Amino acid sequence: ISLGSGAAGATLLLNTSEIANGKLGIALALPADGVFAAGSQEVVRVDLRLGVVVNPTLATISFGDIPIVRELSDAPGNPLAANYSGASVGIAAAQFEGDLSPRPNGDRSLSISDWVLAGRFAARLDYPTNATEFQRADCAPRTALGDGLITITDWVQAGRYAAKLDPATVVGGPSEEAPAPAGAPQRQGAEPDGPIRQLIVADAMVLQGQAGSTKVRLEAMGDENALGFSLAFDPTVLNYTSASLGAGVGGAVFYINTNQSSLGRLGIALSLPTGGHFAPGTQEIVTVNFRAAAGATGDYPVALTQAPVPREVSDANAVALTTSYINGTVVVNPPPSLKIGRAGQNIVLSWPLWSTNFVLEQSGGGLPPLGTWTNLPVTVGVSNNESTVTLPLDDAVRYFRLHLP
Repeated sequence: ISLGSGAAGATLLLNTSEIANGKLGIALALPADGVFAAGSQEVVRVDLRLGVVVNPTLATISFGDIPIVRELSDAPGNPLAANYSGASVGIAAAQFEGDLSPRPNGDRSLSISDWVLAGRFAARLDYPTNATEFQRADCAPRTALGDGLITITDWVQAGRYAAKLDPATVVGGPSEEAPAPAGAPQRQGAEPDGPIRQLIVADAMVLQGQAGSTKVRLEAMGDENALGFSLAFDPTVLNYTSASLGAGVGGAVFYINTNQSSLGRLGIALSLPTGGHFAPGTQEIVTVNFRAAAGATGDYPVALTQAPVPREVSDANAVALTTSYINGTVVVNPPPSLKIGRAGQNIVLSWPLWSTNFVLEQSGGGLPPLGTWTNLPVTVGVSNNESTVTLPLDDAVRYFRLHLP
């Protein structure tokens, strides 16, 4: 409480003995023989902290006689006739961090639908369309009411609100997106002592014109709950076909953003249940399937990038975890050729050393359907940068092939 502009120099007395009952006593007097100027005068300014309400409310402020009797006096001490008029204060309904559904205004209730929509925002499948929706979506770090970025930690924090692990918090913080640093995680935790977790794109091999896949692995430390990232690849060589959860993320909620896959950009966001975490060690997160172009040959990078989904790893408390991101390579090769030659009383089968995922099969008595292809149980050697198998020469008719299981 403070003196108003029309009561400069007055003495102010304040009685708060009944404040718990919503009553405040105020007395003020100008210096001896002083009088207020004619007209409307602001004599007291009272600052109030408004309560949190979920529906618009009118609060009445009126004059009373407890703890100080209302009265107006002139300079000699004679009571003056006066009218005492109360007023109403309109209190707008509060909006809460993480309250997103239904769009765009929410419903002032924090539930699982808010968590689902926060995940779609983090995966860039949907995105805030106005400033207040952005404020409610950008809810992590909780202590700062957001930081101008919508990433995986916001999804985790929305889940904590929905699960009532954190109390509902009145909206605040940035109302628009902050510039994100290029080529680095948007949010970073403090550097720990010793090793940090790694998100890795595994190297893979694909045949020309054939389907293949690469896997994304997490070298987990045991405190990870959710993660998001994007993959960048050459769309003229690798045509994205599908993606699926890996064996290390059973029960996870999984979002995949394919809106820019034709441009060579794929976004992925996934989260374990609220409060859950990955087991320490190597965890297979996602398998991404491609089809290689028929005429492609060579090594092609698959990089972990920031668009469309910013890369980030979060713990169960919506804190970003320091992570190292390691890119991979997809090698596109032509179909391997199987060569056969004679060496004395033996035959030698050879094929390119890189084709390690092919198996050597044989068929006796003729080609199918006259014969049946079966695996050839032999030891494979290496000679002149080729895989080789040596078999004794005999009179049997046999056919050989390389087969990709």
